[in-house]
Amino acid sequence: MEQNRYRYVQGPGGDPVTSRQRVAWLRARLWGVTATDARRLVTSRGQVSKQRKRLLEAKLSGWEGPRLPQFEHGIVREPVIAAWVHQRFGIHPNSHLCAGENPRHLATPDGVGAHSICEIKTAVADLDEAAGVYRDQLQWQLHVTGCEQVLFVVENRHTYRRDFRWVGRDEARIRLLAEHADAFLVDLDEHRALAIEAERRGEDYRPAALSPSGTRIA
Repeated sequence: MEQNRYRYVQGPGGDPVTSRQRVAWLRARLWGVTATDARRLVTSRGQVSKQRKRLLEAKLSGWEGPRLPQFEHGIVREPVIAAWVHQRFGIHPNSHLCAGENPRHLATPDGVGAHSICEIKTAVADLDEAAGVYRDQLQWQLHVTGCEQVLFVVENRHTYRRDFRWVGRDEARIRLLAEHADAFLVDLDEHRALAIEAERRGEDYRPAALSPSGTRIA
């Protein structure tokens, strides 16, 4: 496998950051836009999402959010599914945090191969519905890694039936996601600077309501 095609985020000691080092992984993600973030920034019609402000507040506070039971189920099942993917498709399980040409564009695909990546989900939705829900997450992972296709695998949470499909790049959608992500990072940096100044003065800081117009988006 051509490991050097991927750019891995490095921690303070120079070692790659992985999701197994949860604190370091979460901290690194606070400074960029991940695949999970990308699908929270933009609506299906390409407009600024209502989730944008909550995402900004989470980045500033470092709040991870609740760990739901279905999330825990996915953590247990993912290694099993990843081993199946490796055996059948030759895509290796991955926990490394990857960076794109813009080092603040981040993703942790569940598998990486020589020419493609893999994303695994456990869900009650069927493959078609899940592919629609996670469309932007998949496109962002392709954007960050530079791969041409991602193997999307969905395992039913109740029946354990496994379905998959290959998803290719949508360059127009990727450009739109990158534009929204870059505008978000500008806002994040501005609010982070204001938060640091407020802390210096001994004051609490909460970001003001963001404009729903998304004026920085072309």
